[in-house]
Amino acid sequence: MSIQEKIDNYKKTLSLFPNPQEKYQYLIEQAKFNDDFPENLKIDELVDFKINLKTLNKNNKEHKKKIIPLKILANSNSTSR
Repeated sequence: MSIQEKIDNYKKTLSLFPNPQEKYQYLIEQAKFNDDFPENLKIDELVDFKINLKTLNKNNKEHKKKIIPLKILANSNSTSR
């Protein structure tokens, strides 16, 4: 199968998912079970994080505060930091 055929096949499959998160999760699952995919790049789980974002005014006083939820792909086999 050519690269273009693979791309077209993924596009067709991804069009079946109703939202971007489900499409993304599908691609992650495909990578987990692909034997040709490098072992050290496979994802073990999604880890939940929250980022506390503070906006300061010109007097360095807190102007706005926002909490941003974030999911990080974690690979427990990776040794890089």
